[in-house]
Amino acid sequence: MPTERSTSSLLSIQSYGGRSSSRASTTTNYSQSEQDALREIRQEKAALLLEIRSLKDEIADCSWIIERLDVDEDGKPNSERQIMAIGRKKFNLDPKKGLEYMLEQKVLQHTPEDVAKFLFAGEGLTKTAIGIYLGEPDAFNQKVSYPHRLFDW
Repeated sequence: MPTERSTSSLLSIQSYGGRSSSRASTTTNYSQSEQDALREIRQEKAALLLEIRSLKDEIADCSWIIERLDVDEDGKPNSERQIMAIGRKKFNLDPKKGLEYMLEQKVLQHTPEDVAKFLFAGEGLTKTAIGIYLGEPDAFNQKVSYPHRLFDW
């Protein structure tokens, strides 16, 4: 006569894609009510996995739509916020290329004051990238690095 098993042992039985694992293949050791409960759990699990897959697809569709909202017909970002975010990422990888990108996109002006304000705000910038940029011997970088440019006296 089979012994009663706890609910936790029923929940620990694994199944994948409708196939039972070797642990679950010995269902003959369970009472009829345990087998029914196990079958119900497997059905619920399958339904939940389908729902999760459906939600993942829906999220992917929404993400694609959201990405397209900030891109024009050429596939280029069209909001200043998105351009700045891309520029900050580029700046953190290569400060010179990041600033060149933002100047090309016209979200920054090529003045020491404007670049200094961008660096001082530092939103999303790494200190290392800022230090690399200010430490370069370029004359423009030196103008940017003067402390009086960072403050509105």
